[in-house]
Amino acid sequence: MENDITLEVLKSEHSDIVAEIEKPLKAQIATLTQENGELKTAKWASDKAILIDTFAAKFGDNAEKAKALLQEQCKDAKSAAEVKAAIADVFLLVQEHAAASKTKAESLAELWPTKPGGSGEQPTGDLAAEKNGSGDGDVQLEMAAGMPVPAY
Repeated sequence: MENDITLEVLKSEHSDIVAEIEKPLKAQIATLTQENGELKTAKWASDKAILIDTFAAKFGDNAEKAKALLQEQCKDAKSAAEVKAAIADVFLLVQEHAAASKTKAESLAELWPTKPGGSGEQPTGDLAAEKNGSGDGDVQLEMAAGMPVPAY
């Protein structure tokens, strides 16, 4: 056991020799670490572009405009989660804008394309008028799952 040679023993007894051996290895490690960082940065840029392109493509004819907007919104994103959060923010803004520009009838038509029973008529949002055929009646209630709900 007295003849065991360890790095610590060599460094303490022959630090100049160990330093000469380590010098090119440390330089190579620094170079590889820098290259690894550059490759990770390039891969992230590619992954982010794919996420943005995938979502922008859902905008059809407006894909290029959407892509530009998403790129601006995601420029500082450092992870896929941040990109997805930024995309969700843009999506919500688009939805809010679209909802604000719709009339009540358009919103109802989108949510409820036909009356129950397949009559094909759009609901007006006035349950009393639809139930009674005029706007001056009371809403009829029926029990569903133990709770009163408007009868349709």
